[in-house]
Amino acid sequence: MKVAVIYSGKGGVGKTSTAFQLASFLHSKHFSVLALDLDPQANFSSLARVNPSDAAFRLLLGDEPVQSLISKPPHS
Repeated sequence: MKVAVIYSGKGGVGKTSTAFQLASFLHSKHFSVLALDLDPQANFSSLARVNPSDAAFRLLLGDEPVQSLISKPPHS
C-alpha cells in the first residue's frame, strides 16, 4: 500500500485541489483510493459530493471498516 500526504500549515496553497485531482486521477487509473478530509471546511468532501459527516464519523466511531470506504476502481 502506498500513502500520499498533502499537507501545509498555510491556507490557500492548493492542497484541496491537488488532493482531489490526484485522487481522481488514481481512481481513473483503476487504483483503490481512500481520501480522508479532516479539514473542518470539508471542501474535498464537497468536491466529491460526499456528506463529510457520513463517512468520516462512521470511520472514526468504528462503525464502518476502512475497507468499505475505499473507492473501488471502475470495472474494466
